[in-house]
Amino acid sequence: MLSATRKEVEYFSRHYANGEAWYLAHFPLSARALVRRLRRRTTPAVGEASATYLFHPLAHRWVHAFDPEMKLIVVLRDPVDRAYSHYQMEYRWGRETLPFEEALLREERELGPEIARIAADPLTTSPRLLTCSYVARGRYAEQIERWLEVFPRTQLFVVTSEELLADPATVVTRITAFLGIREWRADSYPLRGVREYSPLDPATRERLAQTFEADNRRLAEFLGRELDWTRPAATVPSEP
Repeated sequence: MLSATRKEVEYFSRHYANGEAWYLAHFPLSARALVRRLRRRTTPAVGEASATYLFHPLAHRWVHAFDPEMKLIVVLRDPVDRAYSHYQMEYRWGRETLPFEEALLREERELGPEIARIAADPLTTSPRLLTCSYVARGRYAEQIERWLEVFPRTQLFVVTSEELLADPATVVTRITAFLGIREWRADSYPLRGVREYSPLDPATRERLAQTFEADNRRLAEFLGRELDWTRPAATVPSEP
């Protein structure tokens, strides 16, 4: 597997207006691919990873137009933890200045108009849409369904970060089988980029868990397996 020259190329979300030549310039792989073919007598897979693709309202169509045979790998995290971690990253980089709860309220007010603006002008850039969509990006079922409007289910591989952390070797084996490439195993699978920050307020966590509850159940049904962060549906006692 050969990757782009940088992680998070974000061509199909932030930089689509730059054109296909700009995107392909991130894959100067001819020499490396030749070495791989000679050593292993196989053509290597080539890919990149950009977290903004799943959520961007037009990325699925742009990716399909680029290559309808593209294989897609989606890694999902507990949406509550994802939202707070995303906020902490944006705050650390200075792109977010509001407290978390206030940032969530701003998202409720501003996200709808931002999505409408993207629909009206597809090549416009929208930093707010991609950087401050803490809750919306955790509604995974509707995002996956959008991608399946143009891609067949057989080209989509979905795994949770909890599954990946619990047994990375098995998950990697499943991914190589999905991609149709030679199985690969590492000696270790260290975590990178992990940062510590203050814990999320329990009341806010509970409120967000309730917000995501229905979508999480919908996602679990789609995947056909339980998720560690899916809350069970409430049971209402029957009348005597």
